[in-house]
Amino acid sequence: MMLKNIILVLLSLCFLACSFDKAKTPTPKKQQPKVLVEEKLSFDEPWEGYYHGVLTCKNCKGVDTWFLIQKQGEDTLYEMREKFLGQKNRYSQGEFFWKQYAKSGAKNQSEKSYMHFGANYIKLSGNQRLSKLTPFITKGSTLLIEPKSLLKGKTNGGVVVRFSGLRNFSKPTNDRYKSTKARYFINCKKKTYDISLASYYERRYAMGNTVRMSIQKPKVLHVKDDILLQKAYERYCW
Repeated sequence: MMLKNIILVLLSLCFLACSFDKAKTPTPKKQQPKVLVEEKLSFDEPWEGYYHGVLTCKNCKGVDTWFLIQKQGEDTLYEMREKFLGQKNRYSQGEFFWKQYAKSGAKNQSEKSYMHFGANYIKLSGNQRLSKLTPFITKGSTLLIEPKSLLKGKTNGGVVVRFSGLRNFSKPTNDRYKSTKARYFINCKKKTYDISLASYYERRYAMGNTVRMSIQKPKVLHVKDDILLQKAYERYCW
């Protein structure tokens, strides 16, 4: 089905006071509020995956929002992590319910938020958006890349690729961080990469305290030594 009709998700805004170190795969809880299903839809646009964006906020500098929606059996589950810049973090998870409505729109309901799924984005109230990320996944680690940050070009040394990415680790590293945000540079001919402007965080999705920051000259590494960078190399260098 083409996206001529508006696809709507009703998502409860009763956020849970949960730990940020939950398991990677979200699990719905019985006590969470449920929304009645009018019609469950399927459409051609690939809606499953990771989304990210910084949303506007009246009482803070912005809300750094990470959102995951995926199928698990017959259920559609979500996981959301929010960082109120300059304030606090917030986490929620649960079950999604699909609903279709006429183009005339539907009025907001108390404690409900409408999310419109489009081509590689989610549109929220106030015309705000979360952009879909490109994921590279391996056991114990996930690299999420912002497509709009991807730059591919040529130099005398051949094709080079640059992008910004967030990397999550299922367990703390030896340096006690669980995620890092950085700029990546891949030299496709030499099959090497380096990382710059890296920040390391105590929790996944760049949440919690900053463990350390790296501003020194990037060290050249080989893509074959990192499975996720090898995947990125195979995706962007060919």
